[in-house]
Amino acid sequence: MNTSRFLISGFRFPFAAWFARSLQEAGAQVTAIDSNRAALSKLIAPDVPFIRLPCLRAHPQRFLEAVNRLAQQAPATRLIPMFEESFWLARQHALGRLDPSIELFALPDTLITRLHSKYEVLALAKDAGLITPRTEVVDSVADWRRLSVDYRSPLLKQEFSSFGHG
Repeated sequence: MNTSRFLISGFRFPFAAWFARSLQEAGAQVTAIDSNRAALSKLIAPDVPFIRLPCLRAHPQRFLEAVNRLAQQAPATRLIPMFEESFWLARQHALGRLDPSIELFALPDTLITRLHSKYEVLALAKDAGLITPRTEVVDSVADWRRLSVDYRSPLLKQEFSSFGHG
């Protein structure tokens, strides 16, 4: 019998536990991965094997090596990144840095980057006919000074930021 193998990242989030259990109930072999040692889903889904990886933010190369090592130990692995690591893993996949046996469940790098950009996603929405707030990129102090006069209450946001980090 050929059992499907999945790696699910982002196990600190309860949704990942639900997804992992759903795959297990369907007969798949699931391993959860996360760099957070206090991954909440370990309590929610204790029957899902868990492997702690190096921190992606602090040690991206070590994180990549660990993911590739896991894939080599269990070929034909499907990797489902649940949250921010999707962007980084999609980029590594596009660059050919992920083990070739990994099937990555993520949008293409170029699209996922546009969707993650706080500026580009609003441009896509506007192009689709949706109403969007006036949005500008601030690249300099002069831009900021101009905007602080033009806007009554500007909202500042990094173009690229992750859950809990801006």
